[in-house]
Amino acid sequence: YVFVELKSEDAGKTIRIELQTDSSYSGVFHEMFMGEKWEIWSHLFKSNGLELCIGLFMLVLGIATIIISIAFKIIYKRAVEMEYLAWGVFLAAIWILANSVFRQIIFPSVSVISDIAFFMVMLLSVPFMLYLDCVQKGRYRKAYIVMVRLNLVDTVVCTTLHVANIVDFSDTIKYMGIVAASSIDYSYEMALK
Repeated sequence: YVFVELKSEDAGKTIRIELQTDSSYSGVFHEMFMGEKWEIWSHLFKSNGLELCIGLFMLVLGIATIIISIAFKIIYKRAVEMEYLAWGVFLAAIWILANSVFRQIIFPSVSVISDIAFFMVMLLSVPFMLYLDCVQKGRYRKAYIVMVRLNLVDTVVCTTLHVANIVDFSDTIKYMGIVAASSIDYSYEMALK
């Protein structure tokens, strides 16, 4: 959000907004709010605060579980399957926060965190597939490896296209979604076996 302070001498004048960018998002203009800064943030928190709270809770839960899993791994010298779920919750939390209207408060660079949201979409199903593979004692490991590799190839290809300025992440979201949905669908089918 960009806050513009208006003074009493601005009353009755026309506000003109000009956008200048070479981004593929040019021409995108979201809802505009008028009022005191705290009133605007209060309105945004009332309408989107639950999402922020859930994202932060998931972030803390994911980090805490990752730390505990690593500690168990060090102390008991064995892998803890729960760590994969913790990474999945962590990635989901970052995705929620990266898409939140509050992202500019949480993260210093809005453009970078916008790209991070796309990475979360591409990688979100990977920890869950690794967890299911552990729970199923490797019974479908080859199939899970194929799906994990598909997700990683999708990540590399979409990132390369984005970095090379050939295609923006927003233009490849359909393919990201297809790969993620396929992975989730496959994982669901394997979990039922």
